[in-house]
Amino acid sequence: MDYISNKSKAEPEHVVLRWLTPVTIGILLLISVAFATWFSLWIDEIFTLRVARLGSPSLITAALMQGVDGSPPLYALAASVTMRILAFDLELGVRLPSLIAFAFYLIGVLRISKMFFGGVSPLFCVITAGLLRLDTAYTARPYAFALCFSAWMVVHLLDAIRSRKLASWLWSTLFFALAVASQYYCIFLLVPVAILVIGRRFHAGHWEWVTGSYLLAAGGVLALHYPLINVLRGWTKTYWSKPGLNHMFQPETLLVAIALAGIGFAVMSRGSSIKRESKDRLIVFFFLLTLASLPLFVVPLIRITTNAFVDRYLTFTVIGLVGILGWMLDGLRQKSALRWGVMSAILLPLIWQAYGACQPRVWLPRYMDALTFCKTLNVDVLCPSTCVVTEASLYQPEFASFLAYPLDQQAELIGASSDTSFRIMKAQGNAGWLRAAVLSEMCVKGKPFAILTDERLTYEKWVTDVVVAAGCDVREAAAFQGAKLSDGRSVKVLYVTPVGSQRLRK
Repeated sequence: MDYISNKSKAEPEHVVLRWLTPVTIGILLLISVAFATWFSLWIDEIFTLRVARLGSPSLITAALMQGVDGSPPLYALAASVTMRILAFDLELGVRLPSLIAFAFYLIGVLRISKMFFGGVSPLFCVITAGLLRLDTAYTARPYAFALCFSAWMVVHLLDAIRSRKLASWLWSTLFFALAVASQYYCIFLLVPVAILVIGRRFHAGHWEWVTGSYLLAAGGVLALHYPLINVLRGWTKTYWSKPGLNHMFQPETLLVAIALAGIGFAVMSRGSSIKRESKDRLIVFFFLLTLASLPLFVVPLIRITTNAFVDRYLTFTVIGLVGILGWMLDGLRQKSALRWGVMSAILLPLIWQAYGACQPRVWLPRYMDALTFCKTLNVDVLCPSTCVVTEASLYQPEFASFLAYPLDQQAELIGASSDTSFRIMKAQGNAGWLRAAVLSEMCVKGKPFAILTDERLTYEKWVTDVVVAAGCDVREAAAFQGAKLSDGRSVKVLYVTPVGSQRLRK
């Protein structure tokens, strides 16, 4: 008997599910393509776009070495190809690699779930995996790559354990290397792999060879990327993500707890049937559970060391989560009403969460009135919002001509306890992709200038103190209520007049 699929206990696949599952994947992809076409690029995606436009691997690597982006080069290299193919659509062209990777990620999740479960469980796993990462599907960043390569690493790893085929081991190791090359945090996949490999106890010491192959692959990728990683090391002491436990207790963590509770209920209700579970199936279960639970110990580790973390960096752990959820439904298959109730209780909130996540992330429209006013001033305008300056430099050249990002490292550290934005924007300015300026230099030029800020940015008091100390006059020229759709904070335009300037506006 195949210990992975465990066909004697799995439900037969209904004929409707044979076409419903691919249709569901198709619907998720169509939604993603629509978002990729309709939504403007947001700041991180613009970084990807600029690097990808360089075209050649040498130019892309050189730009990343200057700190214009913190991502590995693999996605930018792929986007440089797709952008030439879809030159007629800027957004879709740079996002196409993510859309393709997302499709294969869903197929990989389906392959994994069909190894263990029958009936409606594989469909549920695909829908859950798609909803939890739908915003990743159309984002021109490497997270969909990490999802895709991690999923197929797991597919081939489980097949290798079952068949002991050398080809499966090689494919699994290759996909692991590609995952790490897409997102450095995929190195933590070694943890659940160690649980699986050591628990399986391969015959003739094969588990040692397998572990060594994964370590060799990870070491090779990290060594190849070390010059780029070394550039990022300077960011980690004042990384923009603030310390806290909020990244540990996301909806995914709650779903893991729900899945474990459901599995516990199924075990108790089925009594001694759990004893008929093969040892190998239980080992795979703990592999998936470890993968799903990675944030619970990776996040504290990162907080203690570099603090360089946001949720998207561990996006691949969702593969373990959907596997655990599928295991729960498989255990509840004899209780049909409860099973459908649990599915509904999970999917409905996930649909709402996906709707909330799949929204335009652009900031520029919120500042349009203020920027239009600034255009009438005929002076340089400093704006400490990285998003506004970056988006204007791509989509609004008439604003980009006078808009500049203030390169004030001290202000960044005071306002955000981080200088990550300073480092990236300085590199972007040096590359000629946007305008940047230093406040102290603006004060001694003898020309008036303006500052565009809002209540979210703790820049106003600091800049006022600096310009006054430099002997300049600063006053509020205009304010725009409700400029930010989410909370109605106002945007202010401050007009700065150096001593001796004849352009003081009343």
